[in-house]
Amino acid sequence: MKFKGKLTVVLLVAFAVIIAATSMIGYFNARNILEEGVYADGEAEAESLVQYIEAWLGQKVASVATLAGIVEDPYIMERLLEDPLKSDYLKPTGFDEDMVHYYLGFVDGTFITGSGWVPPEDYDMTVRLWYMEAKESGKPGVTEVYQDLNTDQYMVSATAPIYDNNHQFTGAAVSDIYLDTLTQTVDEVEIGESGYGFLISQDGTVLTHPSEELINTNFNDHSFFDTIYQEAVEKERGVQHYREGGMNKILFHQKVPSTGWVLGVVLDEDEVYQPLVNLRNQYMLIGGLGMLCVILLSVGIAQKTVSPIKHISQSMDRLAQFDLTENQSHANISYQNRKDEIGDMTRSLISLQENFAKLVKDIRGHSQQLATSAEELTATSQQSSSASQEVAKTIEEIAKGATDQAQNVETAVQNVNEMENSLTQNKEYVLSVKNITEEIQQQKDKGIDVMDKLSTTMDRSSQLIGVMGEAVQSNQASADKIDNASSMIQSIADQTNLLALNAAIEAARAGEQGRGFAVVAEEIRKLAEESNTFTGEIKGIIEELKEKSLTAVQAMSEINEALDIERVSKDETETQFSKIADAVEEAGILVEKLTASSNTIETNKDHLIQIMENLSAISEENAAGTEEASASVEEQTASMEEISSATEVLSDMAAKMDAAMWVFKL
Repeated sequence: MKFKGKLTVVLLVAFAVIIAATSMIGYFNARNILEEGVYADGEAEAESLVQYIEAWLGQKVASVATLAGIVEDPYIMERLLEDPLKSDYLKPTGFDEDMVHYYLGFVDGTFITGSGWVPPEDYDMTVRLWYMEAKESGKPGVTEVYQDLNTDQYMVSATAPIYDNNHQFTGAAVSDIYLDTLTQTVDEVEIGESGYGFLISQDGTVLTHPSEELINTNFNDHSFFDTIYQEAVEKERGVQHYREGGMNKILFHQKVPSTGWVLGVVLDEDEVYQPLVNLRNQYMLIGGLGMLCVILLSVGIAQKTVSPIKHISQSMDRLAQFDLTENQSHANISYQNRKDEIGDMTRSLISLQENFAKLVKDIRGHSQQLATSAEELTATSQQSSSASQEVAKTIEEIAKGATDQAQNVETAVQNVNEMENSLTQNKEYVLSVKNITEEIQQQKDKGIDVMDKLSTTMDRSSQLIGVMGEAVQSNQASADKIDNASSMIQSIADQTNLLALNAAIEAARAGEQGRGFAVVAEEIRKLAEESNTFTGEIKGIIEELKEKSLTAVQAMSEINEALDIERVSKDETETQFSKIADAVEEAGILVEKLTASSNTIETNKDHLIQIMENLSAISEENAAGTEEASASVEEQTASMEEISSATEVLSDMAAKMDAAMWVFKL
C-alpha cells in the first residue's frame, strides 16, 4: 500500500476510533442520565399519585372522623335520633361528589342514615366491613374495595369509631365513596405518548387499567402478571422490566400506605429511549460527515505530504543510480526552503548528495594517487628484489672467495709444515757442520797428517754445502710461495672488504628489512680488515726470512769459493793451514749464526703457523657469515617478492576502486 493510502487509512481509523469512543461515551452517559431521569420521573409520578390517593382518601376519612367526633356529643346524638333526615350532619356533602352520604351504626343495632334508606330486617351491620374495620382498628380508615350492588361501581367506605365518655366503642360513622374520580385520575396519567397508570386493590383486583379487559379481574388470575404482582405486593416500592405485546416495558410500583393498594406507572422503553436512538443517529450522521471530511482532509494532507516524498524518492533513485549531479529544480528549491520535516529531509538529502559527491571526488583523487603510489612501490620492490638478487650473487662470490681463501690458507699451512721439516733438516745439517768445524779445530795440529782425510772431508763439506744451498734455495722458494699466498689473502681480504661495503650499501637501501644484513656485512668488513692486518704481519715475517735466506745463500757461496780455493790451493794447505784454521773458525761463527738464524726461523715458523691457523678460522667464520648473509638475503628476496606481489594486488585494487568511482555522475 502506498504512503498516501496508509496515511488515509491511519487518519480514518484514528478518527473512527475517536468518534466511536466519543459517541459511545456520550451515548452511555446520555443513557445513564436518561435512565436516571426516567427513573426519577417514574418514581416521582408514582409517588405523586400515591400522595394524591392518600390525600384524597384522607380527606374523606377526615370528614367521617369529624362526624364520629360530633355524634359523640349526647345532645347532638339526641337530635339525630329525633329526626335523622332533618340533621345536616348526615346529609351528603355537596362539595365532595365522591361521598354519597353518611350513616351511623351502633352496638345496640341502631342504624341511622341521612338518605332515608331503611335496611331490611335481616340486615346485620356488625358483619359489615365498615363496622368491623372501625371496631377492630379503633381508628379512622377505609375498608377494602367492594362493588356496589346497584351500580356495579367500585367503592370503599370511610369509617371511624364512635366512643362514649368512658372511651367505650359505641358504634361507627361511615360514608360510602365512589372511586370513579380516583380511577379517572389514575387513568389520566400521561408519561410520554404510551405511558399509563393502573391501580390494584390489596386483594389483587384491578381497579383501573388502560386495558378494559383487565378491569374487575384479579392480577393473580393472569400468569403473565403473576410474578410482577408478587414483587409489587412484597415491596413497598420498586422498578420492574418486562415485555408485553412485543414491547419492552418499565414498571414503577408503589404501595398506598393507608390501603395497601398497589399503584403502577408503566413506561414504554422504546419511547423512553427514543432520545438515545435520535442521539445515536445524530452521532452516526456526525461520524459519517466527519469521516467524509477526514477522507477529504487526509487525501489533501496525503497529497501535500506524498508529493515532496515522491520528489525525495526520485532524488534517492537518482542517488541509487550513482547520479550525483546537482538538482536545481523549482520543487527542490521550494522544498528546501520549507520549515517543516520535509524541508529538513530535503536539506539533509541535498547535503548528503553534496557530501557524497565530494567524497567520490576525493576517493577518485586518492584512488589515482594510490594507483600511482602502488605502481611506484611495485617498481621499487622489483628494484629491491633485483638488488637483493645482486647482493645474493655478491655474497655467493664472497663465500666462494672465503672458501678459496680457506683452501689457500690450508695450502700455506702445509707449505709452512714442509718448511718446518726443511728447517729441521737444515738445523741438523748446521749442527753437523758445527761438529765438523769443532773437529777441524781440534785436529788442526793434525792437519797435515790427515790431508787426505781433509780432502775427503772437504769434498764431503762441499756436498753438504751444496745440500745446504739447495735447502736454503728451497726455503727461499717456500718463502716466495708464502709471499704469493699472503698477497692472494690480502687481495681476497680487499675484495671481501669491498663486497662487505657494497652489501652494507644495499642493506641501507633495503631499509628496515636490511638492517640485519648490514650488521653481518659490517662483521665481514671487520674480518677482512683483520685479514689484511695479519697478511701484513706475514709479509713482514716472510721478508725477514727471505733476507736471512739470502744471507745464508751468500754464505754458502763464500764457502763454495773457499772450498774451491782449498781445492786449487791444496798444495798450499800446509802453508795456509793457519788461514784454513781461521777460516774454519769463521765458518764456526757463521754456523753459529746460521744456527741462531735457524732458531729464529723456527720461532717465526711457529708464529706463522698460529697466524695461518687463525687465518683459517677467520676464513671459516667468513664462509659461515656469508652463508648466513646469503640466507638473510634469500629471505629478504622472498619478502621483496611478497611485497611486489602485494603491491601488484594493491595496484589492481586501486584500479578497480578508481573504475568503481567513475560510475558516479558528478
